[in-house]
Amino acid sequence: MNEIEKLYTVDDIAQMTMLTSRTIRNYLKDGTLTGRKIGGQWRFTAKDIESLFHNSNVEEEIKNNRRQDIMDFMDGTNTDMDGEIQLCTIADYYCPDRITTKELSLQFSKIISTQSVSTKLKFNYEYIDKEQKARYTFFGTPSYIMAAVDVLDTEWNKLNESQNKFTDKADSYEKYRPSFPIQLAAFIHNTLGKKDNVIADIGSGTGRMTELLLSGNNSVYAIEPNADMRKIAETKFKGRKNFYSISSTADNTTLKADSIDAIVCAEAYHWFDNEKTILEFKRILKSQGFIFLTWDTPENNPYDGALYELLQRYGNQEGKEITTVSKEERAVHLFGKDNFQKIEFKHAILEPYEGLLGGSLSSAFAPKNGDKNYEAYVNGIKDIFSQYNRDGLIESNFVAKCYYGRI
Repeated sequence: MNEIEKLYTVDDIAQMTMLTSRTIRNYLKDGTLTGRKIGGQWRFTAKDIESLFHNSNVEEEIKNNRRQDIMDFMDGTNTDMDGEIQLCTIADYYCPDRITTKELSLQFSKIISTQSVSTKLKFNYEYIDKEQKARYTFFGTPSYIMAAVDVLDTEWNKLNESQNKFTDKADSYEKYRPSFPIQLAAFIHNTLGKKDNVIADIGSGTGRMTELLLSGNNSVYAIEPNADMRKIAETKFKGRKNFYSISSTADNTTLKADSIDAIVCAEAYHWFDNEKTILEFKRILKSQGFIFLTWDTPENNPYDGALYELLQRYGNQEGKEITTVSKEERAVHLFGKDNFQKIEFKHAILEPYEGLLGGSLSSAFAPKNGDKNYEAYVNGIKDIFSQYNRDGLIESNFVAKCYYGRI
């Protein structure tokens, strides 16, 4: 079932821009804003609003209005709120697109509608494309300002939740995660054919896949938002002229349009926002470019169930069941059904206790040193190793699965 498209009114747009409803209606009259009438009332889609906000004249009017509001506040003009404390707060919110700022604006409008002095409260914003951020200005009581900033903080944490899961885990990730099988890298190179590809390794982490992709004359753009992970890769590949490290995300890579021969996502695609990522992949990929989604996961080990149960019990999900969308579903969503192929490569490693512990702790869901369940989790790993090791080593079987195709 298709999701019903949300529609907005003239007053909704006026609240988003902090322009008057009359100004919005003038935009409608002169064709700057387009919409459609439903039941005798004008209604607008998110796309209609996006087009309005991209108009240079509208952007300038919003910016000038914001500046005037700040000057009025400083001069004490039209800011009397019956003796209540008044605040003017400016907040920069970094986000890849204007859609996010629009959605946030609706939340601020809801806060205003619930306040007893709603006619005295307002906000304004401008989106700065060059810096990819929305600059919000809030005017009103401390309770209103605090509620608005709390929305920004909550949404920011949601936006950065996945990348922050690996903070303080980068060293373990680099040291104890096994390398991808060389056969997988050879397969990617053979599929691409030529030797001088421009490849985007998106969600590149510490560079485990990057290292394999750099062979030959390939240029690799390593896209990684987590600073700890990215720093390790930058140190490892320092001096490699065909390695480019970029602090950005899958749905906002900052790469040029139609510039990439292949996109590789190794142990990463499950963290991405599907809809936004697909649009970005289509934007940066050349017309005949390939995408490779790869995961290298332990399978067919006698202790796999015990490890999962341990992670479920003592992981950082606070009792919530760890659920994931299957890799197959992810591939279907990206490529379309029956529009991709799959290949697998099996490999195994022998590792001591430190390897099993370190690899397990590198999981995004594993507790960190200092967490309340950390000691219990480590003791559980010790028990597993004690039961299944042979002569001080434990065998771990892995299957590297690769879903590949064009979009």
